[in-house]
Amino acid sequence: MIGLDVGTSGSRAVALDPDGTIRAVAAADHPSQLTGPGRVEQDPADWWASAASCLRAITAVTGPAPAAVGLSGQMDGPVLIGAGGRVLGRCHIWADSRGTAEAQRITDLAGPAELIAVTGKPAVPAYTAAKLLWIQAHEPDRLAATERVLLPKDYLRWRLTGTPATDPSDAANTLLFDVVRRCWAPELAAQLGIPARLLPDLAESSDVAGRVTAAAAAATGLAPGVPVVTGAGDSITAAVASGLVPSGPGLTVLGSSGNVSAVFARPLIDPAGRVHTGCHATPGTWIATGVQQAAGLALGWVRDLLPGGAGTSYQDLTALAAQAPPGSHGLTFLPHLAGTRSPHYDPLARGAFAGLSISHTAADLVRSVMEGVVFGQHDSVAVFAELGLPLPALISAGGGARSPLWRTIQANVHAVPVTHHTPAAAGAPEPAGAPEAAGVPEPAGVAKPAGVPAPVAHDSAPPADDSALGAAIIAATATRMFASLEAAAHQVRTAAGGAATPLAPDPATAAAYQAAYARYRQVARQLVTR
Repeated sequence: MIGLDVGTSGSRAVALDPDGTIRAVAAADHPSQLTGPGRVEQDPADWWASAASCLRAITAVTGPAPAAVGLSGQMDGPVLIGAGGRVLGRCHIWADSRGTAEAQRITDLAGPAELIAVTGKPAVPAYTAAKLLWIQAHEPDRLAATERVLLPKDYLRWRLTGTPATDPSDAANTLLFDVVRRCWAPELAAQLGIPARLLPDLAESSDVAGRVTAAAAAATGLAPGVPVVTGAGDSITAAVASGLVPSGPGLTVLGSSGNVSAVFARPLIDPAGRVHTGCHATPGTWIATGVQQAAGLALGWVRDLLPGGAGTSYQDLTALAAQAPPGSHGLTFLPHLAGTRSPHYDPLARGAFAGLSISHTAADLVRSVMEGVVFGQHDSVAVFAELGLPLPALISAGGGARSPLWRTIQANVHAVPVTHHTPAAAGAPEPAGAPEAAGVPEPAGVAKPAGVPAPVAHDSAPPADDSALGAAIIAATATRMFASLEAAAHQVRTAAGGAATPLAPDPATAAAYQAAYARYRQVARQLVTR
């Protein structure tokens, strides 16, 4: 199996053998363009270049004919397809926030309660409908020439197979989808003035939604006719790789941004929209998520302010943080460097240190940043508990989860066991000092050419990208290699060395963090604008 993810900073691919062993991984970057305040665009042609180079690298190791290819990708960004399959301009990716007024217009047209009841979430500029309304208002000729709107992973499948389709998980983030009935909501599209004809066909995540064409085969190294599975959005495939199931552990992600997610066997919708509900990768399951704008991004920010700056490894940075005690000597950090999404959307919210004194050290500053990120995630954990669905345990994922200190902070703040799975082949080394180890990206807007990555064989493979691995797992279940997503994820963990030992909270430390979280909430109430 091959799993392919088109992410924000680049494409990632992983090859998975039938016994769950990760055989090879590959990566290639693609650029972003910052075209103005709040404007972040990417060229789908760059996605195709980075994805194709990943596939060429993987197939050089595995051969051209995997049982299937599964897809994953960054969510929300619309790719406009015109006559003859021509891509009409660059994609406004999820991080593009120019559609603030359009998001408010969606709320006004649909009604806030009615919108959440249908879509499972409030309107924010990240979601697809707000971006389409902005294009409609500012570039009407471009939208008028559009024949189909695709999401990033679906653009890759269209290039691979010629099939324009999406799955319920990606569709659920468009604000044009009924998450309870798991189908498009044409009446909502009509309310918003978005032509329903633009919406792609729907297929379940594990459906085969096309086969590799001769042209795509020539570009990727895949054989013509290889099945391509629909796949899911990147946060969903990351949950798949972590083995999330209804009534099981929740998932916390410490990437550039962060989130807390849980899977349910019924569509849990928070009427206040504090956590956002979407569709999971199997029929009859849903996933709710609390989103954090800056997680590893905040740690990278404070690192760059300290002596040594970007030259400081994240291992050294977290070793510094470990010199401070839990609670950072009373120092509190609000991680709202890029506004907030959960539990309340507020793009004007800003970060802060509170309680600074002359006695505080660099260690206190760094640890308080790590703690503040986890406190922000605990806001979402608390919402799940308030909705009557407390999370009995958590799985920690993302680059930041490779830090034992950050996982220990999570276990004690959330007061539940925290497990971390590192899905790598046997003998794989931990990354040392790379920005990805803390989930921190390169600076936004830096253009990088998409080059051919060096494929890495199983005896030296770094940890596989969670989203690409989840896409491979979905492909494995689609071809009946495994009976279920859960069985496949379990087999991958077993092949990588078995289940990780959970970090249990320490009662005394958890009590100290309970007091520190109370300080955090008090500071947040005073400083956040809403």
